[in-house]
Amino acid sequence: MDETILSLAIVANVCNFAYNVPFVYVVVKHNSAANISMKFLYLRIFGSIIWVLYAIFTIELYVAISNAVTLLSSSIIYYIKVKELIRVKNKEEETLNETNDDKKKLLEIIEKQPDLISQILNSFDCDYDCETNNDVSSLKITEI
Repeated sequence: MDETILSLAIVANVCNFAYNVPFVYVVVKHNSAANISMKFLYLRIFGSIIWVLYAIFTIELYVAISNAVTLLSSSIIYYIKVKELIRVKNKEEETLNETNDDKKKLLEIIEKQPDLISQILNSFDCDYDCETNNDVSSLKITEI
């Protein structure tokens, strides 16, 4: 009976290793965990920690090994996921800053050349009647 239980534990650990290693390999290779949910990772890490603690208290070596492999792989994926989220956030902030800089430059140009708006409007077929509303320079542009 003990040999059967030991065999099951070994097979379970081999299967656990076999599905975790390729999973981590793909994430590390592509340096992306975009398709992996943070909730999934939280649950997987929390569950693995609980199982490792259980294995320590009950002195179940094979359960501890299996869940330590899962915990390690989940932690690696979590690390890559967090790095990716930070990278995306920084890129969004950079794009926003560039957009704001472009808006500031445009406002500076308009302030230096107030007749520019009427020239632009005259070049388009627009509803704004530039002939009767020549005083475009009095318009205040607060947000573009």
